[in-house]
Amino acid sequence: MIVVKSGEGKLIEENSLIIKILIGLLVLAISVICIAINILLKYSEVMYRMLVTVLLILSALKVVFIAVSLLGILYIIRNRRSSRTMRKAALKAINLLIVPVIFLGRLAGIDKERIQRAYANLNNSIVYSAEYHLMPRDILLLLPHCLQNNECPHRIIGDIGNCVKCGKCSIKDILELTGRYPVKVAVVPGGTLARKMVNNLRPKAVVAVACERDLASGIRDTGHLLPVAGIFNERPNGPCFNTNVDVGKIEEAINYFCNGRCS
Repeated sequence: MIVVKSGEGKLIEENSLIIKILIGLLVLAISVICIAINILLKYSEVMYRMLVTVLLILSALKVVFIAVSLLGILYIIRNRRSSRTMRKAALKAINLLIVPVIFLGRLAGIDKERIQRAYANLNNSIVYSAEYHLMPRDILLLLPHCLQNNECPHRIIGDIGNCVKCGKCSIKDILELTGRYPVKVAVVPGGTLARKMVNNLRPKAVVAVACERDLASGIRDTGHLLPVAGIFNERPNGPCFNTNVDVGKIEEAINYFCNGRCS
């Protein structure tokens, strides 16, 4: 089984961030339960007690859900392996919890982009905990259009083959990579078209290159349906303009899904 080790120390740190926020959510839900119980003991009005009882039940269910999700995620991170069912359940859980995680994180003064990066990396940890035996044709490589040099006259959205391989951007290296690993490739201008490509091409796994915001959004929309390996682009010139990507990380992800047998 191929092991992905890129940025392992940073990955552990960012996984810990999401776990800490999840623990904060758990503590918050338990606090709500304690307040609800206290109210039930103090007040006798039937309608009031019914409303508080509903709140108590919902909070209890939330506590159970977060606690089970935490245990599952911690097990996967610790053992670096999971069954198909456990992986899907963990991905579904973090996709459902990401909105309150971002909300609580912002209240705690944590930058939204940092939470989105941590979320995408936690998703990767879960995805990479399972073993895959896919063919290259089963994998879709999604690329943002901002990887292309802004002055290039050749339009590659819709057909990356229009690239003339001048070497002024990462697309040349990516084309050479996909020549060795014949995966499906799509260059997209945004999340809407990316989701459309996933629906139309129906891959069994996706390797997606994007910024933190777009990766978090895409993983939340499709990550519970199929494994998505997220790779952050590099933005030396600012967002959405002449960005770069570590092509080695793309190759690493493709190899993982193929279990080292893609080329």
